[in-house]
Parts: sequence; structure tokens; C-alpha cells
Amino acid sequence: MSETHPQIIAFTFRPPRPDILGVRASAPAARRARSKPLQEIVGLLSGRAHYTSLRDLLHQIFLNTKEKATALLRCDILMALHELNDDERPVPKWDGAHRFICCMDTALRELAFSRRLLREVMAQAATAGMPCAT
Repeated sequence: MSETHPQIIAFTFRPPRPDILGVRASAPAARRARSKPLQEIVGLLSGRAHYTSLRDLLHQIFLNTKEKATALLRCDILMALHELNDDERPVPKWDGAHRFICCMDTALRELAFSRRLLREVMAQAATAGMPCAT
């Protein structure tokens, strides 16, 4: 982990990149909103038990296959629920990774880490037991 901190810090202080590929035009939130399969899955998650079961299933699939798509799906489901801002489905209370995933989603949307966002990500990593750079 300590090898990645200089890379994160270097990424943090780069000037904003031009949007040559139109990445900002297809922000993660817009991509999630356009995804009918994702919206159908989110519609099926009526409570904490359903969400937790699906999250645990995706985690097991990832551990056994190392398929990154399952990790992305978990993040997309979490963020889609977050974006609904539904009082009946309070995903921040259901998933301990909520804040970390929101920070990473913000960094992707902005294509940079602000100092505040970097501090938040590092605090979440430390809370999860990951070693911090000295």
C-alpha cells in the first residue's frame, strides 16, 4: 500500500486534464442512470437484507474469480441507491464502504483528488485497517 501513496499524491496535484475523450460527458451517475439492468437490480433491493445478501454474493464472486466487474457492480449498486436518496433504503447505514466509494466516485467525476477528498479517502483507508504513508 505504501507504494501507492506517492502515486495518489502525484495524481492529486496534477492540473485538470482536458476532456479529450468526453469522459465528463459520460459521468458515472449518468452511466448508472442509463443502465436499465442496473436500475432493475436496484429496484429489486427493497431492504437491508436484500442489499446485504447481494453485496456478500458479489464479494464472494470477486474473491473466487478476481473479476473486477463484480466490484464495479457493487459500487454501481451502492451509488445508484445513494443517488436515489430514498429514506426507505438508507445505503449509508447498510454499507461501511459507502463513504469510501462516494469519495472515489467524486474523484472519478472530477478527474482529480482535492486535498479534502484525499484526506477523506486516507481516513477511510485507515479506518479499514490499511497502513498509511508516513
